[in-house]
Amino acid sequence: MNLRGMLKRISKYLVNFLLLTIVLILIIPSWRVAFQTWYQSLTLTDIEMQANLGESIPEDAKNWAIFNSNQEMINFAELEGQPIVLTFWATWCSACRAEMPSVLDLKERVDSEINFVSVTTESQQTLEDSGLNDAYDFLYCCQEYPDFYDIQYFPTTLVIDKNMRIVFRSQGAGDLDNDKNIKFLEGLLEN
Repeated sequence: MNLRGMLKRISKYLVNFLLLTIVLILIIPSWRVAFQTWYQSLTLTDIEMQANLGESIPEDAKNWAIFNSNQEMINFAELEGQPIVLTFWATWCSACRAEMPSVLDLKERVDSEINFVSVTTESQQTLEDSGLNDAYDFLYCCQEYPDFYDIQYFPTTLVIDKNMRIVFRSQGAGDLDNDKNIKFLEGLLEN
């Protein structure tokens, strides 16, 4: 067999392998989500937190039940007095999954007095089945989001100051772990 024929055969096998891989990624949901998450993680851009709001959260939007991985209920209002990084997300959202590592990295780099809460309306079982509870200790479930938060995109990130005022809002995934965001969040501890 000549070199040209061998290269043609290898090329044919490679193309068939790639097509089969793409079909499997499309057919098998867990592979699809993993591939989309990987791809989106490559395209994340920095999100720079800055005070772009100063909207007080009304009482009914403070008092909503969220559940941690042990299924213990926490009233969101109990977090008042400390800054909060609040993310609305879903397990099926590849952009949300792509953003999670940067949220964790940011959490690990800032003062422990800043609360990180990522909330989904999916069931506790869905959250457990996703396997994300093992890697991220800031995941919570709730039955529904209060209307006040007006969640139209996943992920949506809010930064809330000690007085329960939303000081920053961002829609869409991004890399949150940067020095400017650390400085911004730690500045909320002083005010």
